[in-house]
Amino acid sequence: MLNDDNDGTVNWRIRTDGGPVAETGLIASHVWFSEESATWTLISDPANQTAPGPLVHFAIGTAFCFHTQLCRYATIRRLPVDAPRLAQLTRFPASDFKPLDTRLFLHGRLSGEDATELMTAAANTCYAHRALAVPVEQRVATTHKRPG
Repeated sequence: MLNDDNDGTVNWRIRTDGGPVAETGLIASHVWFSEESATWTLISDPANQTAPGPLVHFAIGTAFCFHTQLCRYATIRRLPVDAPRLAQLTRFPASDFKPLDTRLFLHGRLSGEDATELMTAAANTCYAHRALAVPVEQRVATTHKRPG
C-alpha cells in the first residue's frame, strides 16, 4: 500500500517471504507491494557462489530504480537529454556500509541547474535511495500468506 499523509512522508508496505530451496540450498525471496501487484522472485546465494548474494540484488535494484525515475522525470519535464547512462559502484563491507558511488552521464543540452534538479528528483523518488537516506521502520509478520 502506498499512501501520502500530506506532510511529505510517503509510506510503502513492501511484503516479502522466502526461505531455502531444499534442492539447491539457495534462497528464494518473494517480494510484492500489494495483493493486486505482481510478485518478484529473487534467487540468491548467501555465499555468493552459484547465484548473486542478496546485496547484489539490492545494488542492481537501486541503480535500476534511480535510472528509471531519472528517465521518467526527464521525459515528463521534456528535458533535452539523450540516452542517459548510469554507472554505480556499490561496496558492502562486512562492518560498515559505504554510500553508493553513482556516476550519471547525460548527453544533450541540459544546463547545470537542470541536471542537478534532475538527479535530485530521481534520488528523491527512487524508493531505494530514499530508504538509504532515512530510518526505515520494519515490522516482521510470519502469518501473512503470499498471494496466489
